[in-house]
Amino acid sequence: MPPKKKNAKPQKSAIDKDFRLQAVILADSYQARFQPLTKDYPRCLLPLANTPLLEYTFEFLAKAGVCEVFLMCCSHADKIEEYIKTSKWSDSHSPFEIHTKKLTESMSVGDAMRDLDGTGSITSDFLLVSGDVVSNIDFTPVLEQHLQRKQDDKNAMMTMVLRQADAFHRTRSRIEPGLFVLNDKTSECLRYEELSLNNPTGSIDLDGELLNDDATLSIRNDLIDCHIDLCSIDVLAQFTENFDYSTLRSDFVKNILTSEILGKKIYAHIVTDAYAARVRSLQTYSAVTKDIVSRYSYPVVPDSNLMDDQTFSYQMGHIYKEKGVVLAQSCVIGSRSLVGRGTSVGERSMVKDTVIGRDCKISTNVNLVDSFIWSNVIIEDDVTVNGGLVADGAILKKGCSVGPGSIIGHGVTVEEGQKIEGTYLVLDAGESIPFDAIDDDDSDFDTDDEFNANVGSLVYNLKELNLSDTSINDHCYEDDENIRAVAPKKKTRRRLSSTVSNVSDNHEDEFQKEAIASLDRAFQDNHEIDIAALELGTLRMSSNVPYEEVRAASVKAINGYITRVLNMGVTDDHKVPTQKVWGKWAELFEKQVFEPADQIDLLNILLKDCSRRPVGNYILFAAVQSLYDADVLDEHVIVRWWHQQPEDVSPEIASVRTLLGKWVTWLEEAESESEEEDESD
Repeated sequence: MPPKKKNAKPQKSAIDKDFRLQAVILADSYQARFQPLTKDYPRCLLPLANTPLLEYTFEFLAKAGVCEVFLMCCSHADKIEEYIKTSKWSDSHSPFEIHTKKLTESMSVGDAMRDLDGTGSITSDFLLVSGDVVSNIDFTPVLEQHLQRKQDDKNAMMTMVLRQADAFHRTRSRIEPGLFVLNDKTSECLRYEELSLNNPTGSIDLDGELLNDDATLSIRNDLIDCHIDLCSIDVLAQFTENFDYSTLRSDFVKNILTSEILGKKIYAHIVTDAYAARVRSLQTYSAVTKDIVSRYSYPVVPDSNLMDDQTFSYQMGHIYKEKGVVLAQSCVIGSRSLVGRGTSVGERSMVKDTVIGRDCKISTNVNLVDSFIWSNVIIEDDVTVNGGLVADGAILKKGCSVGPGSIIGHGVTVEEGQKIEGTYLVLDAGESIPFDAIDDDDSDFDTDDEFNANVGSLVYNLKELNLSDTSINDHCYEDDENIRAVAPKKKTRRRLSSTVSNVSDNHEDEFQKEAIASLDRAFQDNHEIDIAALELGTLRMSSNVPYEEVRAASVKAINGYITRVLNMGVTDDHKVPTQKVWGKWAELFEKQVFEPADQIDLLNILLKDCSRRPVGNYILFAAVQSLYDADVLDEHVIVRWWHQQPEDVSPEIASVRTLLGKWVTWLEEAESESEEEDESD
């Protein structure tokens, strides 16, 4: 007789019974993609299907078995802390304890990680997520595999959760999507690259050793990076030891994978049968909302009522309504729509593919299609909103229309009969848009039919916003009027001309755009100054423009970056980020300024640019002081330029010069004292 088969022993779990899973939430993205919506409100508390973004992240952590949460906050930290105190996550029944960390001087993910490492709060492997994650993943297998890898290989330091999807899936970010090179057998990530859909390289460089190995490699362009990472404490230590690490993927992951010294390993856990996505841009905001309403993220759906005061019920056709909704008899609520408590919809009005917040008043004969209406919005008779976003407290007066790609800010009033299309409206609460403030012709955009069909109308005219952080902030302060209605730049059509001046202007315009984009990448990716200078030099020679254009583009790019940082509300003190940015990038001008005339030109460019910016007086002062410390500007030239300034100048120029004037006076006195000391010697 054959021997009896022995029952296989159950495999021992790699999770120790005493293991306590900690989590770190990055409440800030350190970007400005949701401006102006985040000017006065935390990004992580923006409503997604009438529920704050942060609630979805907390729900995911609760189901993952997290015991302790560290919430890293920069922008609007006090508002986030107050929200936590009044939420269900602070009561005695909460599955975890939340510690809010205010990072007033943090300007990047790297800064937040270094601050966290300095506290010594993290005691074991931890879960790192962004405050905008929506997921229904069963996290136990991810944790078990991660801990098992660590037991088998001491160099295993991180596991990234990636969701398999089509390369053009609507929840896959169009902002530098990631490309992963993986070992098929072990799931080890061997290389990571960020690709730009505007200018894809079409190829990547791989070390020959990777190709010579016996392992089978996969180059994956079909993975959604959820930014859900299991990390060992070594991850924090690496950020502390490398102060040039600013971002999690392009700096930390990329450098770890290419380092021949560290030998550390990063793995991927690919999810195929669950939902996970990040709301990192308006494109993904629209896409993830549609997924939630269409129940692709089940059980994370509106009628699960994540918040204690929610009362959503589900109806056929993916329609959700809270208690207390008042609907007129002749109104129509179409499929894939959501209506919040206290909202009323008037006679002959139609709502379809639209999310409406609480306490909104929708009047008679209103059409809302493929749009997002937040809370306390008043929409008067005969209004049409098609593919737009209307923020809290806005008022749309009779007969106006909001077209695809439009964002109406908090408390904005759109006047009667006004037509808005593809426009960012950046106003203070309570201000209204004059009837002639918007040029109806400013809607000439390129479109990608396949992309727009998958994503929706909200991003139809916002492709620049989704691909660049400069789209809103750089334009917000260029208009001297108190009311700023800013549209994305349209392509200008120029007739052929035989004049040299028109051709030169075209070259200079193109150079300005490309140079600013090059420096923006340098800021975001934390490039060395020499590399940025080399790219600018190459661009200048290929465009055949004078150094004046290089200086102008450099000043606009640096000051634009400072403006974006200040707009994020990371700190109330504008001095720290301004000094930090100019203190580093002043050396860039060493290869642009060669003689006193160049210094005078640079000073004039700075004065003109700063006069159009908020806190421009301090930016001008910090820029000139930093350039002086870097030996780019000579004190004699600064003093001479200052005294040659005309007295009859615009109020903006006069205002921006006040702080610099005090510094120039100090500079003259110091120079005089130095000369007296030399004479006495």
